[in-house]
Amino acid sequence: MVIAAGVPRAWAESETGISLKRLSTHYGTLNYSLRKTGPGELRFKLSGDIALAPGKMIVTLPLDEPLQGVIVNGKAIDSFDARKAIVSEFPAEVVLQYGVIAETDPALEKPGPTSPKSKTVLTRIPGASLKTDG
Repeated sequence: MVIAAGVPRAWAESETGISLKRLSTHYGTLNYSLRKTGPGELRFKLSGDIALAPGKMIVTLPLDEPLQGVIVNGKAIDSFDARKAIVSEFPAEVVLQYGVIAETDPALEKPGPTSPKSKTVLTRIPGASLKTDG
């Protein structure tokens, strides 16, 4: 079963997100919501009376940026690629982390004769979260 294939980017990134209730499938009734919860993060809530399909559930990323990390029910998983994640738990809360996290390169932090301006290096570490000092 594939979830969110074909969802327009505008819907996924809207303030309210999207929600489907009582969607009848071959495997049972599915409810799901999808909402952007922060920079580089989409959150799915999957519920209903689904008997998981033999190939599990495939949750797709409805954006152009590559998928960088996936958390299912609070645990990082590694069964994903740039476009989709394979989810083997149901019901599930699925967090898709995509794109990049900003991290300052210390060598480029301060303007000076050899570094005319600060530059930000962008990177993402699966399972990591961005923390700020204030």
